[in-house]
Amino acid sequence: MATIVKQGSSYGDIVPEGTYTADLLKAETFQNAHGERVGLLFQIAQGEAEGSCIRFTAAPKLTRHSKLARFVQGLMGRDLSGRELVQGFDLDTLAGNRYRIHAR
Repeated sequence: MATIVKQGSSYGDIVPEGTYTADLLKAETFQNAHGERVGLLFQIAQGEAEGSCIRFTAAPKLTRHSKLARFVQGLMGRDLSGRELVQGFDLDTLAGNRYRIHAR
């Protein structure tokens, strides 16, 4: 199952829509016009867009149905536990791994 990532010039490189193998380089928090955000920076590892970086961004809210939770669950291939939702989830534990993502 692919995880959906939206592209945008302020969030990374513009790559053709498609599914990519990508390494998660880092998780970071930042502020923008929408307030506090969390970003996951991926680098495409194979194909014509190899080396390009794309970023997933969301509000730093972790609830069962939040955009961030759905994305993290897609990366991990499992639901977040009730404990992870209540106590928090360390996004840095996902960095350094390779994932299948979909840019659109």
